Amino acid sequence: MVLYALATFNMAISTIPEGSGARVAFEVDFKAGVVASMASGGVSVRNSDVEIKAISAGSIVVDFELSVPTSIQSQATTQFQAVATNPSLLSVGNLESSGFATSDEPHEVRTTTGITPAPAPTGSHASSTDAIMVGLCTVVAGVML
Repeated sequence: MVLYALATFNMAISTIPEGSGARVAFEVDFKAGVVASMASGGVSVRNSDVEIKAISAGSIVVDFELSVPTSIQSQATTQFQAVATNPSLLSVGNLESSGFATSDEPHEVRTTTGITPAPAPTGSHASSTDAIMVGLCTVVAGVML
């Protein structure tokens, strides 16, 4: 089973440029944050279960998916909803999420009202204002810093 979500962090995308050590650290910390937020609800997942689909500007918006075994689908869904209700349960380093939205569909086909998926980059290089494909997570845009 795959859970889909968008997470927003109030931080300028320019602080984690594509290809930088800061971007790599953000991605590693993001995955660890998802694992920790799920663990806080008694759901055990691994960093490798988190796939970041895109990171885009508008604060920092992460589009991602979390793969969970069917055996813990109910608990994982409940914890995802808890994080959606209290986004600060998800943090990257010492930066708490300012928004978290779940969806029943991957970002390419997401139709849930109020969720704006990040656009896919159109060339071999995306600018800092384009979505940057990095894995399987999308975060809903917040306030541009």
